[in-house]
Amino acid sequence: MNGANTLPKLLLHNYQSYGDTKVAMRQKELGIWREYTWKGYHESVKYLCLGLKSLGLEPEQKVSIIGDNGPQWYWAEIATMAGGGVAVGIDVEATPQQIEYIVNHSDSIFVIARDQEQVDKLLEIKDKLPTLKKVIYWQSKGLTGYEDPLLMSLDEVMELGKQHEEKQPGVFERDVERGTGEAVALISYTPEAATTPMGAMLSHNNMISAARGFQEINPSYESDDHFSFLSPARDMEQIRGIASSLVTSFKVNFPESPETVPLDMREIAPERMVYPAMILEAIYSMMQSQLADASFLKRSTYRLCLPSGYKMADLHLAGQEANPLLRAWYGLTNLMAFRGIRDRLGMSRCRLVVTGGGAVSPDVYRWFYAIGAKVTQGYGPSEAPSATAQRLADSRPDSVGKPIAGVEIRISEDGEVLVKGDTVFQGYYKDPEATKQKLRDGWLHTGDSGHFDEEGNLVLDKRPESDTGTAGKD
Repeated sequence: MNGANTLPKLLLHNYQSYGDTKVAMRQKELGIWREYTWKGYHESVKYLCLGLKSLGLEPEQKVSIIGDNGPQWYWAEIATMAGGGVAVGIDVEATPQQIEYIVNHSDSIFVIARDQEQVDKLLEIKDKLPTLKKVIYWQSKGLTGYEDPLLMSLDEVMELGKQHEEKQPGVFERDVERGTGEAVALISYTPEAATTPMGAMLSHNNMISAARGFQEINPSYESDDHFSFLSPARDMEQIRGIASSLVTSFKVNFPESPETVPLDMREIAPERMVYPAMILEAIYSMMQSQLADASFLKRSTYRLCLPSGYKMADLHLAGQEANPLLRAWYGLTNLMAFRGIRDRLGMSRCRLVVTGGGAVSPDVYRWFYAIGAKVTQGYGPSEAPSATAQRLADSRPDSVGKPIAGVEIRISEDGEVLVKGDTVFQGYYKDPEATKQKLRDGWLHTGDSGHFDEEGNLVLDKRPESDTGTAGKD
C-alpha cells in the first residue's frame, strides 16, 4: 500500500489482495443485488481503459461522466485515470447548456453517459462540442434505434479493450505503474450558480490524502457497507465513496434508481452514512411530519421516550457521562421507539452520520443524537475536499472539528479561513489568474470566515450575502 499513490494503483492492490474472494460493489437490479468482486471491478476498469485507449485516449486528456450512481461511474473514472487521463464529473441534473460549457471548457474527448436521457442531451448539442469524439452509454434501454456514429455502448468499448490487450499484453499494468500521485486525477467544477463554474484540479495525492485523513479520525473497516446515492459529480461522494472505498476496501452499494433510495438504504443499513446538511435537515422535517401523523399509541410512546433521548444528547454535547439509571432508561426507550425510527431511516447498524455542505441546526443535531444516530461534521471547500473532521467523541453542532492529518489551518487578520496542506487543489483549469487569487503563498484563501474555539476546533462564522466561499462543501 505504501507505493499506491494513485487511485488505479489502490484498485490493483485490492484486486491482488482479494481477487474473487471479496465483494467490492453491488447494485440492486430488478429487486436483486448484483455483486462485483474486486476481480470484476479490476477487469471492468482494465478493459474500459484499454478500450478508451484504442479509441484515442492519451495522457492528460479529459473524459466527462454523467449519470446516476452505479458501478459504471466508478469504472469510468478509474479507467480514465489508469490511462493517464483526467475524469470530469457532470451532475445528472445538468441542462444541455451546462453540459456544453463543461465539456468544452474541459476539452473532453469522450463523454460516458448512463442512459437515453443523458444521450439525448448530448445529441442535442453535439454540433457545439468540437473536441468530442464519442458518447459512450452504459444503459441501452430506449437507444436501440439510435444510429448516430457518435454513439457507442460501454460493452462495445470493453470489447475493444479485450482486443487491445491481445495485441499489447501488459500495457494496462504498465500504464498504472507509470502513474504518479502528483498527476491531476479529477476536475471538479464548483457548483456556485451565481458565477461561471470553475474547474478545480485535484491530484491523486489530494484525493487519497483526504480519504486517509478522514479515515484516521473516524475509521471505516473493510467489512463496512457504503451506500452510494450522492452524485459522484460532487466532492462528498468522490472522497467518502470513490477514494475511501479504494483506501479502505469497504463495499459500495448502489440503489436500483433514485426513487428506490430509501428502501434500498434500509435494506443495506450501512455502518456509516454520508449526508449533506441540507438532506439531513430534510430527513428531520420528514420524520417530524410522519410522527405527527402516526397513530395515538405510537405518538404517545415517542413523546414518552424522547425526553430521555434529549437528556443523553445534552450530556454528550456537554462532554458528560450519563448515570446508570438514565442509561438503563434510555436502553428501554431505545427498544420502545428509537430503534424503530433508526431502522426506518436505514440507520439500524449506523455507527456515525457524516455531514457537511453547510451547518446543521442545533435542534436537528440534538434530535439525531437523541434517537441514537451520532452525527459528525466536517469542513472542506471544493478546492480542498477535506480540511477538518470531528471525532465522534468530540462532535458538536457549533464546530467542524480539527484539521485532518497533513492539513494546516490558520485564520487571517480579517478572519478568513486559510488552508494549507495535502488536500489543497492544484489550481483552476485554464484560469491561472483565479488560481493566483485563490492560492497565495501556499495558502488556500477559502472566502469563509471563522475562528478556533478553546479546544482548537474550527468554528465557521456566518458569511455575508455577497460571499462566494465554499464553506462545508465536504
